[in-house]
Amino acid sequence: MMTDGGEPGVPNSQGEEPPATGDPVPSLRADFVVSINGWDNDDEDEARAFGQMLMELTRSYSRFLELGLLEQIVIAYDYHAALASVDCGRTHTPAEPTSNEFGQGGAMAVTVRRGEGVASVVVIWTPLVRELFAEEESEEKALAGHTFVHELIHVDDLAFMDRTFPGGALATWERDPHHGALLSIASPAYSEYSASRRSAFAKPDYGPVYLDMLEACLKDAVRDVTIERRKYRLHGDLDAFWGWARERARFIFQAIGYALGHADWIAAVDVEASLKQRHAEALEKIAEHELGWLIDACRTALLPIFEQSEWTGLDIYDPLNQVAENLLNAFGLYPSVRDEGLYIDIPFRGLFD
Repeated sequence: MMTDGGEPGVPNSQGEEPPATGDPVPSLRADFVVSINGWDNDDEDEARAFGQMLMELTRSYSRFLELGLLEQIVIAYDYHAALASVDCGRTHTPAEPTSNEFGQGGAMAVTVRRGEGVASVVVIWTPLVRELFAEEESEEKALAGHTFVHELIHVDDLAFMDRTFPGGALATWERDPHHGALLSIASPAYSEYSASRRSAFAKPDYGPVYLDMLEACLKDAVRDVTIERRKYRLHGDLDAFWGWARERARFIFQAIGYALGHADWIAAVDVEASLKQRHAEALEKIAEHELGWLIDACRTALLPIFEQSEWTGLDIYDPLNQVAENLLNAFGLYPSVRDEGLYIDIPFRGLFD
């Protein structure tokens, strides 16, 4: 089921909340569509009405977010299948949702290649968003609104990069395999920091969920990497160990982005003192963990990226990449370039291994 529509317009400036009036021109493209791929009942009229309301809400948000790159929003009951079916362009690589013991993803803004440029497709799991237009206020409705805004901000951030980065978003080339490996681990921290901080207004009390997820994945990270490194010592499967370590490090950076973005918004605005205190105390507790040093290190590296007025190059990621390398070193992995490829050194640590 598909809803067509959209008004061509001029991309607008970024913002925290929708303005009171509809004066700014929508940036939503004319061929934008909303697709409903699986509703939770057989009421087609209800699904069609939801799609139309989502179309109008997206158009409204496009008055203050740059959504000209947004091709489609897909509301799907089979979230994984919907992600896998997104055409990412000539270098098609199916989008992989977050799926581990710490969190299960239910929404994603997928960057796709279209000719010599990029576009976005947003995919959201039906149960996560279907309460968006419920008449009565509820936790489910608030979470649906927060999720929706969060994903649209990812689209806006892509538009900002595509508009200001020299050569556009497709010109963001890695310097070498080592640089690329660090970027793949560290960059989610920034993308989620920005989207989390800018969407926190939609559900200010959701921050503790992010903080709990961050604490959980940091708490056992050193223990888990020790177990995986011992498996490597026994079986010698470097690809398996590196793949595990890379994904765990990437998720840690992703979780840091979620938690720090929301917490930094809470700290900067006028909200209940108890909410501010709850976030501050949670961060202090996390900082006491063995990997707690990541909190201040990542915030220091993230703020210059978040506060930039335009992209001048990928060098601004270098401090964040260094934090990622420090984390890999803490895991006992030392990446470098050898023979123009990525080389992973894993020194023996005696009794620790």
